[in-house]
Amino acid sequence: MEGFIDLRQNSNNNLVSDNFWPSFTDIMTVVVMIFLITSSVLIIHNWELIQELKNTKASEQTAEEIARFAFKKNATLEEQLINMQHQLSLLRMQLMRSQEEKQQLSQHLQSTQDMLSQQKNHYHELEKKLDYTKIDLENSIMERDQLSQQILTLQLAKEQLQKELLREKQANIQWEERNTKASQSIQQLQQEIFTFQQNIQKLNKKYQGLEVQYKKLIRPARSPKGKYVVEVRYEKIQKRKRIQIKYPEDKQYHAIHLEQLEKTLQKLQKDKKNHLYIKIIIPDRSGLSYNEAWSFTTKLLKYDYYHQ
Repeated sequence: MEGFIDLRQNSNNNLVSDNFWPSFTDIMTVVVMIFLITSSVLIIHNWELIQELKNTKASEQTAEEIARFAFKKNATLEEQLINMQHQLSLLRMQLMRSQEEKQQLSQHLQSTQDMLSQQKNHYHELEKKLDYTKIDLENSIMERDQLSQQILTLQLAKEQLQKELLREKQANIQWEERNTKASQSIQQLQQEIFTFQQNIQKLNKKYQGLEVQYKKLIRPARSPKGKYVVEVRYEKIQKRKRIQIKYPEDKQYHAIHLEQLEKTLQKLQKDKKNHLYIKIIIPDRSGLSYNEAWSFTTKLLKYDYYHQ
């Protein structure tokens, strides 16, 4: 009826509660589903990395068996000894590299687990905030009921309804701000997933490069037969690098600097032409990292007849 005030209790409370709880439940359901899907994707990628690491170790054992079989058929006893030492040095460098990559992978997996635990803690904090919000909402409903009773007794329904509408608008604005923050958190989590996928692609490229190097080991090896064999020993003692050289006519190794060594090998390359064989020895517990050993080997093998 026009001109009369609606004095029914809780006439608007049911409408507000019915509109509020379904939307809030949908938002929290979406947040939980995104978190579970992200966790599943991370676990699957971690499992694939572990399987690839196992396959790489199996490939190492297969390459070593094939190399041994080829050496036994095509080389003399002296050739087998020299080639096996060179092969052992290369495998040591590959092992050092695999260990370093395994350590990096373990660190990356640990950081991923830490990130997941942080996300779980953040989710628990959101649940606590939700409980506090429920309590605040119940208190607000009780206060609104009290205000409705005051409206009935004081006949100030119009002014009180305007105040309640203003409070509801402010509450809606606050909920919209919270929804915006939740969306930003979801976008940030998606960006972290994308970064993690890029790191996995980089690791796959490294493993592919390692496979190519193992294939190189299977091809026909160098042969010192009929060559001028120069032995070079490289190691680090008490954090100081030591380089030693031994010619075929020498019985012992002699210390030499890197610059002098390169000049000597360059001269021998001109004199011996395609008959210079450089045997590089990396001892056990040499104290060298993979990058140091590989850089030194690459630098010297350019004078070898096999790399001309």
